[in-house]
Amino acid sequence: MRLFELLPHLDLPGQHRLTGAPPIDLMVKHALARLEQQPSSRWRDAIRDLESGRPVRLEVSLEELALLLERVDYSSGRLEDIEAMRFWNHLQASSEFLEALGYEWTNQFGLDCHESFTLAWFVPEAMVGYLAWLARFSRSVASLPEELRYLDPRRKLVDVATRLMSELATHVNQTA
Repeated sequence: MRLFELLPHLDLPGQHRLTGAPPIDLMVKHALARLEQQPSSRWRDAIRDLESGRPVRLEVSLEELALLLERVDYSSGRLEDIEAMRFWNHLQASSEFLEALGYEWTNQFGLDCHESFTLAWFVPEAMVGYLAWLARFSRSVASLPEELRYLDPRRKLVDVATRLMSELATHVNQTA
């Protein structure tokens, strides 16, 4: 079982990169390989949680993942965040993945990731509702408003929440 999985993609002939930076898919492969070869205790706990339950496969971009993770408030007294403590290993392991890609959390800028690269994210079934709640009702805990850091974040989050609930409904119908 894995927390993240690369999605198949097409290489179109004649495409040339304008920058010398490694392509994001190569960076993602390397980050995942490092995290899977030398997993942290949070990463191992998140995998164990997936193996003991019914994981849901979500397709999210790195930017959507960052927008969701910026909303998790580990120190809040909100009832939703308190109930979501059982997912903290999974959420922190997902943050480790973004950090392995070079997107480190800062209190001012959050994760500030603008990559549209999409991958499969496996989460516990019960966590999908919490993620949809984060997308719809929660705010980023970074001090700089996301409207200044992301292009149209509210629309993206509404789209993510809708997609999450649709994927959860599909998952539940398939397992019923």
